[in-house]
Amino acid sequence: MKVLWFHCGTGATGGGFKAMFYTLNALRKQSVDLSIVCTEASDVVEVLRHEGYPVILENAIKKWPTTVMSNPMWAWGGMVDLANLVITWRRSVSAARNIIRNERPDIIHLNMAPLVPAAVAAKMEGVPVVWHIREELNTRKVPLLAALNRRAIQLLSSAVISINQENLEQLGDVRNAMVIYDSVPLEDFDPKLDGTSLRKSIGCSDDTILVGALNSVSWIKGGLILARAAKICLRADKKIMFLIVGEYDTPARSWKQKLRRKIAQMLHVPRYVERVMNEIREERLQGLFKLTGPILDVRSALAALDILVFPSMTSHSPLPAIEAAAMGKPVVASDWPAVREIVSHGISGLLVPPGNSDALAEGILTLASDAERRVKMGKMGNRVARERFDVYRNTDQLQSVYRQVIRSSSA
Repeated sequence: MKVLWFHCGTGATGGGFKAMFYTLNALRKQSVDLSIVCTEASDVVEVLRHEGYPVILENAIKKWPTTVMSNPMWAWGGMVDLANLVITWRRSVSAARNIIRNERPDIIHLNMAPLVPAAVAAKMEGVPVVWHIREELNTRKVPLLAALNRRAIQLLSSAVISINQENLEQLGDVRNAMVIYDSVPLEDFDPKLDGTSLRKSIGCSDDTILVGALNSVSWIKGGLILARAAKICLRADKKIMFLIVGEYDTPARSWKQKLRRKIAQMLHVPRYVERVMNEIREERLQGLFKLTGPILDVRSALAALDILVFPSMTSHSPLPAIEAAAMGKPVVASDWPAVREIVSHGISGLLVPPGNSDALAEGILTLASDAERRVKMGKMGNRVARERFDVYRNTDQLQSVYRQVIRSSSA
């Protein structure tokens, strides 16, 4: 079986890529013939090639705009992106068709919702498509763009895989659709791994509670909420340190990002990451609030943590929470539908109202003061990870989908 994957994301430390990477590694061990098409030059391409995957870089393949409505400039930018896609549509589809003809795959796996031109190309070449949905496609998006993206998925896919039930329900009437959760290689995420060296490197003593987030410093990940919660926690208990493992000074890649930063500079509006850093500096938290930058292998960071936090401002499936569960770490996270499918409140962690720094601080302090409860929650999270988030079990399910789709397309 030959599978041609299409991926349109950037950032090798992001959850979408890491989940794909874990799945690719499991499929390769199960002797699936894999090739990957990346539509953007980034460290994703470098990591895949370093691991020996055949990678085709083709930036002529454009993606469908899926911009959120939370910022009017973003919504306007999404419509401009749509106009650009219309202009380059023929070239985009043609580039994807040429790759499909050369590779001659049995099946196309689209790793993200915006890969509409690749889906059209696959349809024209008569190759079945398994479409992997990782994003929200609801009315928080620009309504026209979200509706057209959903319709394309309904018409062009042979099977649809969603990483959570919430995203699946947003798709509406889709044939052959199911949830296969993002997952991790459990043998690599051993709860017995030692995090002592990282704790020592940041000056965290054995009797200090280390609270960490494995994500970028951004609005969507709740960076400002975490900084404010940290201030509350540190006033109440000085034996707590905070760690963010992820990008905190991300370069502007797209024209929209560059334009937003330029306008912000002209208006003297601080960037989001600057607001977070100012919050930390104002309370003199630098020594107790550490930022490491991105780390590709997060196991050492997870091993060092006592509590993982995920103060997300939107509903999406947090891979760090899955990785933490596999490592036996309790989680304090925003109470969103997608998060509830991973973290059970009061059992494997605590769920708090999104955007509420007081509630986040209360959840952190509750677990920080109760070592027995942290251990119990960690063990329950690990049990759930073994039942639901085992990458080999989930790739067996994925291969069953592949075989079914190939049989149906040959009939």
